[in-house]
Amino acid sequence: MLRGALLYVLLPVLVFWILSNTYVGLVLYTCANIIRPEMFFWGGNQGAIVFKVFIGAAMISFLRNPGGRLTSAFACRDFWLIIWIWVALLVSIWFSPYPTNPLAYEFANEFLKLAVLLWLVLGLLHSEERIVHYERTMLGAFSFLALWGVEQHFRGNERLEGLGGAAFGDSNGVAAILVLAFPLALNLALHSSEKRERWLGWGASAAILLAVIATQSRGGFLGLSVAAAVFFLHSRKKKQLILITSVLLGVAALFVTDGYLNRMSTITAEEEERDLSSGSRLVLWKAGMMVFRDNPIIGTGFLSFPIAKQEYKDAVPNVDEKLREYSFRGYKVSHNSYVQALSEGGLFLFVPYALLILGCLWGNRALRRAKRDQAEHRLMLLLNGIEAGIVGYCVCIVFINALTVVLLPVQIVVSRVIRDTLQREEESALPAVEAAL
Repeated sequence: MLRGALLYVLLPVLVFWILSNTYVGLVLYTCANIIRPEMFFWGGNQGAIVFKVFIGAAMISFLRNPGGRLTSAFACRDFWLIIWIWVALLVSIWFSPYPTNPLAYEFANEFLKLAVLLWLVLGLLHSEERIVHYERTMLGAFSFLALWGVEQHFRGNERLEGLGGAAFGDSNGVAAILVLAFPLALNLALHSSEKRERWLGWGASAAILLAVIATQSRGGFLGLSVAAAVFFLHSRKKKQLILITSVLLGVAALFVTDGYLNRMSTITAEEEERDLSSGSRLVLWKAGMMVFRDNPIIGTGFLSFPIAKQEYKDAVPNVDEKLREYSFRGYKVSHNSYVQALSEGGLFLFVPYALLILGCLWGNRALRRAKRDQAEHRLMLLLNGIEAGIVGYCVCIVFINALTVVLLPVQIVVSRVIRDTLQREEESALPAVEAAL
């Protein structure tokens, strides 16, 4: 009751602040997608109003004072790919041969909300300082979430279930979004010009690492390893990174339990040695690809996989009957975002989703090759951290359904903004150079 009253007292103040500064609305809405408001109300929906208030006030403020950047999103390919994904989800629902899942439209429309968020991102992040501030604010929210997770772990929530609220509530989802943030913390620790910020970066790195370990997520472990490897590949401070990372791992080793080691050992186990959880994923992936094979264009309908897979229960070969029965329980989903896209939405959904990710990675690679002399530019270093997080996250979602989590597309679009900003800086510098000559 007291928390609810406090929320309604604060909301008018926050609305006034947003109306006077649109960027505040963007930051608050983004952070609310990381530290979910329902977590402050024991899982209840009382705090859900903040999403409508923050984004509504930000849109009104932006329309009143766009600063000439109202249509920036319309020139961005990634923005239109998000619209395409939204349409593909709706089409899959409309033409599904199965009964519509009660939550299908609600979750599909997350991409329409995401388009509004990206409209603000593309319209408001128009300077180096603002881009850096936005990413550091996000890192602050991720770090708070990680610290909260560590605190919950020691209070009995061993695998941080529910820490992500309704958006990424299970331990695998929590691990995935923390993997997205881990390289941002490393980037701050290694490359900030201020000593205080470097220490904060190492603190954030440690907190995120401990929280990922606490989830005992095998996908999180693999994603974190890949994210760290990609960051190491791009870093020019490899010796320092190895030294400090070794210290972090030494500290983290103190919190590694036998249960965690046993779960990680199943990653490389022989098929007959896998537990039901990991073994069922392989069965569900095979079933999902069979669903896609028979419905390649628009799939069977968003969130229809639990029903659609039943037709293939006896078609998956070489499966122990106990594992088969476990895998084909009615509630079981594909546990793979890419298989989910292919089976539930077909190529019409998978193509824009793949283009969104691969286009970002290709664009970043092209930028690094073209601007090797700017490898130490603050935005280039930040871009490397964002990309490492994206790659690690994309590994994590091989093991979970996370199509509608908004944080991956946000980081992809911020990468686009960074590339465009660096290009504008170069173009604006050319006249000055020519004048000097």
